[in-house]
Amino acid sequence: MIGISICENLNKIAKDKFSIKWPNDILCKDNFKICGILVDKYKDFYQLSFGINLVQSPDAKEIRKGGREACNLSLHSDIIPNPLEFSKLLCKDICHKLQTYNCEKIIQEWKKHSNFKIKISKRDENNGKLYQPIDITLDGKLKVLNEEGKEELIEPYFPFISKI
Repeated sequence: MIGISICENLNKIAKDKFSIKWPNDILCKDNFKICGILVDKYKDFYQLSFGINLVQSPDAKEIRKGGREACNLSLHSDIIPNPLEFSKLLCKDICHKLQTYNCEKIIQEWKKHSNFKIKISKRDENNGKLYQPIDITLDGKLKVLNEEGKEELIEPYFPFISKI
C-alpha cells in the first residue's frame, strides 16, 4: 500500500513516472532509487516507514555495497511539495487504501505500478545471479525467471522483522 500510494502521488507532480521495484523501493525512469520503504514488527504491532529523496539524494559512495544509486524529486519535477504536508497526504492516502482495498485490488495496483523490466538479485545472494520479474502472486511473492529460464518464486526478505 505504501509503494502504491507513493507512486501515485509522486506521479501526480512529476514529469517522469516512478515505479515500484519489488519488494520495497520506488525508482525513477533511470532505475535510480528515490524512496525506500521499511516494515518492522514488534510483538503484534507493525511499524511502517518510508524515506523519499525530495531535494537531495545520497552520494553513490554512501550507498551500501550492492545498493542502487539514488535520485531525488527535484530532478524529475518543478514542484517540490512541503515534506510535512506531503507526508500527511501519503499517510492519509495509505490509511484510506488499507480500509478500502482487498488483496486482489492491491496486487492489481502493484502490478500497474511495478517495473518488471529491470532484473533483480536476491539480497542474500552475492553470486551475481540476476532474475527477471514476471509476476506477483496474490500472497506477495515475486515470480521470476532465473538465468536458466526456469520460473522461481521469491519471498520478500526482511531481516529486520523481529521474531519477538
